[in-house]
Parts: sequence; structure tokens; C-alpha cells
Amino acid sequence: MVYIDSLGKDLWPFYLKPQKNELFSSWIYRMSIESNVKPIPFINSCFGRNISFWNRDIDLNIPENIIRIIANHTPLNRGEVENMSLKKYLGFAFESIDLNSLNKNISSLGIRHRKRRKFGLTFCPSCLNDNYFRVSWRLLTTIVCLECREYLYDRCLKCGSPVSFHRINVGESRKINPNLFDCFNCGYDLRNMSRIQKPKEEELYYQKFIDSTIAKGYNFISNYSFSYIWVLLVLSSKLKTTSKFNQFKINFEKFYNVKINQEDEIFNFLSIRKRRGIIVLVNKMLMNWPKSYFDLHKLKRFNNSHLVDNLAKMPFWAYYHLKFKY
Repeated sequence: MVYIDSLGKDLWPFYLKPQKNELFSSWIYRMSIESNVKPIPFINSCFGRNISFWNRDIDLNIPENIIRIIANHTPLNRGEVENMSLKKYLGFAFESIDLNSLNKNISSLGIRHRKRRKFGLTFCPSCLNDNYFRVSWRLLTTIVCLECREYLYDRCLKCGSPVSFHRINVGESRKINPNLFDCFNCGYDLRNMSRIQKPKEEELYYQKFIDSTIAKGYNFISNYSFSYIWVLLVLSSKLKTTSKFNQFKINFEKFYNVKINQEDEIFNFLSIRKRRGIIVLVNKMLMNWPKSYFDLHKLKRFNNSHLVDNLAKMPFWAYYHLKFKY
């Protein structure tokens, strides 16, 4: 290590400044490449062999001992380290983080050992030219890239594998591949994903509205951004129900002239393509709340249980109209 007087720290001889909105695991991976060491031995060297890293959702909540080591041996402070995790959005995109169950508005990776069984890490093919992954790509409500005006994707076009850049350099080969944009399974360049289909204007408008809601912490409907997003995701999950008798879904399809396929997967596990087809329309409904709710009810009355399992858990701005106003 090298002692820097101005910082008062013994610093690692290798260091890369995190990119804008960079995901923690992406930064650690690039740090390992910069030091010319594969990710697994790099983690062992920096944090010890007993640390759980790639076999957990490290971006959900970075362990305190890892934060302390990085803050002690890089120019970063603990706040800058935590800002690369999903805690960055705590109190804005979601109200809390649960380490033992599914989280509202955080996509699931389906981790089993070091493998990923779910498609929780999405990406913009054009943004991958910068060779890093963004924190915002882990939010369920993020479906398009506003900068590139492109859809986000959640799997390899060629082999259908989930994104698992941490496994790109697994194997006996001594050569280190520095590209995070290569599929770990087949080597396909994820930057080459088809971009023939462009986002619709209503999808771009949706993303702009959601990003603004999260950034400000509120919108014109709800005083708390996480409250609005909670309702958005709850109603979206009700529209993918397998029940043929959910009158809310029947009315919704009729009113918005759409057909939503029945799905056995819960909403959090749907592909991003299927998810965006639902969430954009639900957001459209909520932006006209409560009139939109009354309009749906006029088609044919339905029980509140068709919208939410526990009405009492709903935020007051939604609960009030569901409970008293129809």
C-alpha cells in the first residue's frame, strides 16, 4: 500500500473512480481488471476468503466490513461507497430494504451460489459502450433509457442467459477479459442487441415521470414517491393474475383496449418486456386518479380485494377513495 499524507490513508496501489450512477459490483469488477487479477481472487485478496460476495446480492446492501475496508484504502468515503448500492434509493424508490424476501421495486437476481437464475440485472445496449452497469438498472420501474431513447434488456439475445458479468473470467484461462458487455455463457456482445424497435412516446413519458418522482421524492398525486411506486407495483401485480374472474383486470382491459396475458410468474419475476407492457398502463391510470378508478368501477362493480390483498396497507391517498368514494 501507499500512504497518502493529504488523505491520511494507506491506499491500494490500484484505483478507479466510480462512474456516474455505477453499480457497486460493476465497480469492484472493473477494479479487479485494473489490477490484472480475476474477480474472485481479487475479492479474496482485498476482503478475505471468508467474505460472502458474489454468492449474495452485494448491491442490495453492502456489508459494513467491506465499506470500512474500501473507505480506509481508497479516496472514497463511506457515503460514496454506499451510493453505489441500492440504498441510494432508500426512501425514494422504495420505503425499506428486506434482506430476506422480495423487495418492492428491486429486481431479483435469483442467486444460487454464484449463479443467477433470474433476470434482475437489465442494461441499455448503447450505454454498455461505457463498460459499466448502472444502479438504476436494478429498479423494477426502470424500463427504458432516456438518454439513448432505447429499451432496456434483461438477457442475452443469443443464448437467453441472465446478465452475470462476474462470471466472465471464471475458468482456467490466464487471459483476462476486461469487457463487462460480453455474455458470460456464449461470449455474445450485448451491445449488439437489436434496436429496431424503439420505445413509444408514452413509454418515454412514463420513464421521465417515474425518474422525476424518485428524484424529487414526490409527485402531484402522492407526497411520497415510494408511496406512489408501491401502489403502482401492487396494481401492476394484480393485472398479471391467473384468475379469469378478477373484475378489475376485466374492466381494465376493456377500458384501455388491451389484452394482458395470464402469467404464472409473480410480477417481480416477469421479463422486462412483459413488465413494461403492464406498468406503463397502470401509471397512466394513476396519473388520472381517482377519476380513472371511478371510470373502471362504472363498467362493472368489483371488490377492492381484486386490487389489493390488504386495503389497510394502502397509502391514504389511495385508501380513501377505495374505501369511501364509490
